[in-house]
Amino acid sequence: MELPVIHTDPAGEPGHLIRTVKRVLADLACCSAEPVELAVGRAFARPDRPDADLVNWTFDLRLPDHVDAARVLDDVQAHYASVGGRCRGVVSTDVDFDAELIAELTRRGWRARPVDVLVLKTLTIPSGWNEQVQVLPARAVIEQYQLLYEQVGPTPADCAVEQLDEARLDSFVARVDRKVVSEASVVSVGDVGVIRSVIERPEVVGRGIADRLLVDLFGLCGRAQFRAVCAPVEPGEDYKRTLLERFGMVRCGGFAVYEPGTVV
Repeated sequence: MELPVIHTDPAGEPGHLIRTVKRVLADLACCSAEPVELAVGRAFARPDRPDADLVNWTFDLRLPDHVDAARVLDDVQAHYASVGGRCRGVVSTDVDFDAELIAELTRRGWRARPVDVLVLKTLTIPSGWNEQVQVLPARAVIEQYQLLYEQVGPTPADCAVEQLDEARLDSFVARVDRKVVSEASVVSVGDVGVIRSVIERPEVVGRGIADRLLVDLFGLCGRAQFRAVCAPVEPGEDYKRTLLERFGMVRCGGFAVYEPGTVV
């Protein structure tokens, strides 16, 4: 299979790509939770899913004029208390948090969880990708897709299924012996493609199945003529990072999600 080679120059673009990734995460949260517009940010709360990220995060956290950082975090805490939920993380509206907010978060015992943003520099198709697997849209086998996320996904299975409602999301699965064993997805944001997920069952790692999905996914990105293709990689997503780096993606920057030391 021949694919167009996608050339992107990450120089000067990290800030734009980081903001785009944050926008995608917030849009995916909207598939499972209704945001509440606070004066200091957009809060998502699902008390019935207390352990789920995104749907229990506050996005676009900011320091309004004439408001101190303590008041900002007090307002976030008060909102979650009022709905019987808990905040699992806060994400800044800009690339980095305001220094005053960082100081207050640190004082309260919140911890920074770093998220790297990778960007495709020059597409490289690795050898050994598996041509024998069946590739399908996730929606065509939604029950098996949900089962995959229940067993190995970083996202709760019910949230993952609901995220398929995002019109700009293209999610594909690989099936072997009629069993879904891998999934990969990309979200289109204007002329940027954001690779949201790459997951695989441990028993098939190394068989070139995820590589096959990524060949198809990067082919879609090439046909869409994206100016840039990027991907967030969180701590613990070492396999995702390894796969994406094999295809020519490199780190261009990152941002932090601050998590409370105690439930708020």
